[in-house]
Amino acid sequence: MQFGISGAYTFIPIPSTLPIVPGAFGFGMGTRGPYAGSATPTILTVDNLNDSGNGSLRAGLEAAFPRFILPQISGNVNLASDITIVNPYFTLAGQTAPSPGLTVKNFGIQILAHDGLIQHVRIRAGDGPPLIPQTQDHDASTIYGGPTGGEAAYNIVFDHCSLSWAQDKLSIFYSVPLDSVATYWRNIFSESLYRAINIIPQGGSWASGAPSSLALSLGRGDSITASYVSVLQNLFAHNSDRNPEIQGPIRVHFINNVVYDWGKDANNYPWGTFLFNSGPDEPCLVDVIGNVYIAGPVTGSFLPLIAIGTWNQHPSALLYRTDNIIDQTKQAITLFDAHGPDPTTGSPPVSLTGITVLAGSATKASVLANCGARPLDRDAVDQRIISEVTNYTGNVISSQNSVGGWPTLAVNTAAFTIPANPHQVQPGGYTNLEIALHNRATVVGG
Repeated sequence: MQFGISGAYTFIPIPSTLPIVPGAFGFGMGTRGPYAGSATPTILTVDNLNDSGNGSLRAGLEAAFPRFILPQISGNVNLASDITIVNPYFTLAGQTAPSPGLTVKNFGIQILAHDGLIQHVRIRAGDGPPLIPQTQDHDASTIYGGPTGGEAAYNIVFDHCSLSWAQDKLSIFYSVPLDSVATYWRNIFSESLYRAINIIPQGGSWASGAPSSLALSLGRGDSITASYVSVLQNLFAHNSDRNPEIQGPIRVHFINNVVYDWGKDANNYPWGTFLFNSGPDEPCLVDVIGNVYIAGPVTGSFLPLIAIGTWNQHPSALLYRTDNIIDQTKQAITLFDAHGPDPTTGSPPVSLTGITVLAGSATKASVLANCGARPLDRDAVDQRIISEVTNYTGNVISSQNSVGGWPTLAVNTAAFTIPANPHQVQPGGYTNLEIALHNRATVVGG
């Protein structure tokens, strides 16, 4: 169903300082999403689980106008290909789906546009089919610079999502234009697949040094422009590598995250959070503050693990690291290791203005309570991941089938009530529709 709203209460510009997610912060939180354009947004509902067609998730996300996409149905959306967003100004408000919420299955959501919010959904790509080359991505999500047919990607927020079972990466912020900004806020990045069964290795076998089971890649070594990303209060669990990897000319907050069970890679990549520079481009500047690094079970791991590592850094790169906690209950962890010049500095090179930093000692409890698509209504996968982090169990996997695959989700329907005068701005700066969505988010996220 589609609601075209017009009349007395049309679009009114809202100050960019108002966070699109109340109480949240980080680069890109100032986007107004559907209100960032010059046209009144359209409200679209998702009322079926079809791959495409009227009322589908794909139809909403791939629409060509400013839009709110409001799911009215729960269950698994079985995709036959990636959903690719090439038109800007959008919000996917997964909190409007009735319990047990919405899961995107088989493929991912790729963003080649700007001013967007994805919140309260699960994206679980899986190991195929189809068979794909090792050199071809099968990511759960992408924020990409924007090739022909798409606009440049910036002002993007992932809020309270659960990303898992990618054949390559759970998410990537890649080849974006100058001064692009994005935030990953209170998500779960879990079980990116290690050498997934439906990836065709180069030459028929996995190439020496080819990484696998990758969580989050930020930046690009061949880029010559700086961009900005905040990674705040997320859980990374059972991803062998890139938790995250930070590469090239990028400015990053990596603050108050939990990283559990990394380094289980046949190519001996022991790093949790890794700063890498492969060329003469501009330096990366990174704040790594108040994170918790927890070793997983010993089997299949290389010792010692390294929580924070750097490699071949630009001479002007700067890394500020403080109050990061290591938990060596299961195996040894080295807090920091630098190959080549050590970029460590004594003060944050990336501004912390507007950022609330928790003490490292408070990070784990806060993250485990608040992360993922529906913290108060978790599916079986997220429940298991939280339990494994708590109890030091689980492992890096090669197929979702080894942990039971996609849970069967009840298909329930329930209309979300569109408020009267949805685009009227209230004194606090948010519209009636935004306030209704914020209230709904407290039901699933606390």
